[in-house]
Amino acid sequence: MEEGNYEMLFVINKYRFLTRTPEDTIEVMREIESACGMKFTGIVNNSNLGDETTSETVHDSMEYASVVCEKTGLELYFTSVRRDLAEDVSQKNKLDVFPMDIYVKQT
Repeated sequence: MEEGNYEMLFVINKYRFLTRTPEDTIEVMREIESACGMKFTGIVNNSNLGDETTSETVHDSMEYASVVCEKTGLELYFTSVRRDLAEDVSQKNKLDVFPMDIYVKQT
């Protein structure tokens, strides 16, 4: 593979303990880049609260994702959202979303 010819997306979640603010998120991002010796090329907003996620949960993460992108100079590739919320989130935020189905294996 040609050097520098890759995509490495940083998946962010405003609701995780270590990444609740853009500044904390960027700190974690830089630590990962340092550890692997590669730079991220884009951002994916996957802010969620699991089963408790609502359209508002996702909506409330959009400013956070925007600030992370602005401060890093990276593009927001998409916002992932549970499929049953995708249409509502897309309409409220006027953006394309990546609808996801969630499968949990019970042990």
